[in-house]
Amino acid sequence: MGSKEVTTVLSDIVKIQTMKVSVNDIRLEDYVSTDCMIPDFGGVTKAEKMPLSGKVTSFNKGDVLFSNIRTYFKKLWLADRDGACSNDVIVFRPKTGIEGKYLFHALMNEEFIDYTVKTSKGTKMPRGDKEAMLKYSVYLPSKDQRKKIGDSLLQIKNKIELNNQTNQTLEQMAQALFKSWFVDFDPVFDNLLASVDFKLENLETSLPDDLKQKAKRRLTALNSLHNAAEFKASLSALAHELQAQLPTKEATKDATQSAVQVSEKAAETPVKANFNTNPNILAQHANTHAHFPNEFEHNEQLGWIPKGWEDVKVNEMVRTVSETYPLKSVDKVIFLNTGDILEGKFLHSEFSNTEGLPGQAKKSIKKGDILYSEIRPKNKRFALVNFDGSEHVVSTKLMVLRPNEGFEELFPYFVLTQEHNISLLQQAAESRSGTFPQITFTELAMIKIALPKDKKLINIFISSFLKDHFAQKDKRDFQNKTLTKLRDTLLPKLISGELQIPDVATDEEIADL
Repeated sequence: MGSKEVTTVLSDIVKIQTMKVSVNDIRLEDYVSTDCMIPDFGGVTKAEKMPLSGKVTSFNKGDVLFSNIRTYFKKLWLADRDGACSNDVIVFRPKTGIEGKYLFHALMNEEFIDYTVKTSKGTKMPRGDKEAMLKYSVYLPSKDQRKKIGDSLLQIKNKIELNNQTNQTLEQMAQALFKSWFVDFDPVFDNLLASVDFKLENLETSLPDDLKQKAKRRLTALNSLHNAAEFKASLSALAHELQAQLPTKEATKDATQSAVQVSEKAAETPVKANFNTNPNILAQHANTHAHFPNEFEHNEQLGWIPKGWEDVKVNEMVRTVSETYPLKSVDKVIFLNTGDILEGKFLHSEFSNTEGLPGQAKKSIKKGDILYSEIRPKNKRFALVNFDGSEHVVSTKLMVLRPNEGFEELFPYFVLTQEHNISLLQQAAESRSGTFPQITFTELAMIKIALPKDKKLINIFISSFLKDHFAQKDKRDFQNKTLTKLRDTLLPKLISGELQIPDVATDEEIADL
């Protein structure tokens, strides 16, 4: 099978790997189940759990894994490491002389997916027929062509994955910053510590123990920074600037008293030009920390929160809307069910005939809406609509959340996608009776967060961090759509033999496809 072009069957070029290993010999990060395989050839995510006992199927780097449950989800992965998988995942191992990257792309084909769907067994949870799969016809070009095809298509795949990884990393960074500011209140602790010259013994003895412990942990974190001395000196300089702006009688209080009784005026003082021009104050502190207070007050709902802040419920930021889509006015529409969104991503953009759509295809959406699944919040089926939604209809099991006046959609979206809040919603879902753990807007609306009464800090967070992040994310998402379209155009032509790699060597020729 090296130099000649032939049409063969899958069983001639692969073997289904069935060797079992004990779960005790597998790390969680090397375990793959159908649940952590991403639809539409999206690869895999880290598994949340694995069996506590028993045996699972082993796989090697270069094997091709295919989810055998509901094969129309198109869950396919080219293994980049050794590991093990659940028994509902098929492991195709290329035979000697066959490249895994070519096999992967030969199976990343709508014809193969359609074949597995038609030959599946069962109705409630259809499973692919392995014996039928092995009879699937595969075009096998020369070894040189297989390498070129595999390498070329793999470059597109890697670029798509890199864009996705970049988006995920930046999302995690933004989420971490959000948690630092609005959940852990790190800048408030920084200001508090600066007001006592970073000496824990100077903290007022009446300060609650839990705040003292958090201040201690924050000081440890500050001391671990590579530029800890510069960072702390900047905070101290800012503290002195803010203190100098207070009335004389307050400015003369000793450092211990100022740690717990600094006037709210320090938190509300506008950032002045000399903060940024002071060479001892870092720009990040002049532009952010100056908007935070340096003391706490107790809130009945949330415990200790920054002085002058208030608890805000989610229903003060967003409202639920249920506008019926006029399906009778169109022939085709993009239908989004709960399984079609995942952690901010829309997993498909394919049109469906309006005739025959399921009964739950009812709700309209528009740009700026937040989609949040009512079912199993822990599965993170949520997304922010960053496009014109006029061609989309969504399931009644997706809450459509629209920002209230005074709130941009990005901020409540970040509130609702915090791990802590997702856990709270999952607990609420599990406490309700029903077929599935499910929530309604009533549970979601009760989520609370501490926010400053002045929205200036929120606007800084959105304008300085979120907007640029989401703008760049949109660009990468658009690039991925273009790359996916290119891949889907080239792939069937290449693996059927209709095109040879030299045939697609120029941009002009690609544009004509």
